[in-house]
Amino acid sequence: MAITKEDIFKAADQIKASGESPTLAAIRKKVGGGSFTTISEAVKEWRDASAPKAPIQTPAPESIKGRFDELGAELWSAALALANERLARERSGLEAARVEFEAASVEAAELADQLAIELDAEREKSAAARIEAETRLGVLQSRLDEALRGQSDAIADAGKSEAKLGELAARLSDAKESAARDAKARDEELERHEATRKKLADAEATLAGFSAELAEARQAAQAAGKELTSLRQSGSDMASKLAVADANAEHARELANERAAELDRLRKQVDELAGALKAITQPARLAKQGKAA
Repeated sequence: MAITKEDIFKAADQIKASGESPTLAAIRKKVGGGSFTTISEAVKEWRDASAPKAPIQTPAPESIKGRFDELGAELWSAALALANERLARERSGLEAARVEFEAASVEAAELADQLAIELDAEREKSAAARIEAETRLGVLQSRLDEALRGQSDAIADAGKSEAKLGELAARLSDAKESAARDAKARDEELERHEATRKKLADAEATLAGFSAELAEARQAAQAAGKELTSLRQSGSDMASKLAVADANAEHARELANERAAELDRLRKQVDELAGALKAITQPARLAKQGKAA
């Protein structure tokens, strides 16, 4: 709702009636807003309307007329002349002070409007910065979620590989029993062992792939940590959100470390199976070489 001159006049009258000075700030607070320039112009008009327009013209009291007659009337006229002369001087000084005050008021109003514009601009910049920070935080959260999903998939794949290694271990046990029962079966088992070696090689290749994925996950976690550091420098108002993102990044690094340990354990199992396979197949080969000789 626009502020009218009548609103400003009414506010100035109320403030003056309460014994306070009707300043621009007090009037603006009273009407609930408005431009300082507009209020200054209205206050100037209000002051002009409130200033006295005519000299004092008060007749002498009857008591003075009765006691002094003509001398008293002359003295009263002289007193009125002196009073009007003094009033004229005071009005002249008051007018000069009013002009100076109005010029200062206009300058103050213009300055206040400029400061209000700059304050609004700073508020818009702050809002834009907050939105940008929230957007960057959302992107970081999405990256962390994606990294966590990738790690979950890798852990699931590692579990499948462990099951496959268990299956290979069972087959190696069957191969030992077959080698103990029959030398001819050993020769046939050698062919099966060759197939097993191929599967072991495939398993090692799979583990290598998991290692590459682990390296990517670690890089993603490091990138998340760098992004979190950048967000920490954006402002203290993002501290709580950054703490959550930091915790997620730390969790991602812990999962990555756990996955690395799991991969190391799987590699050891593969090496142990390969050694066991070599120990089983070596006598069979020696026997086969002995027969050939």
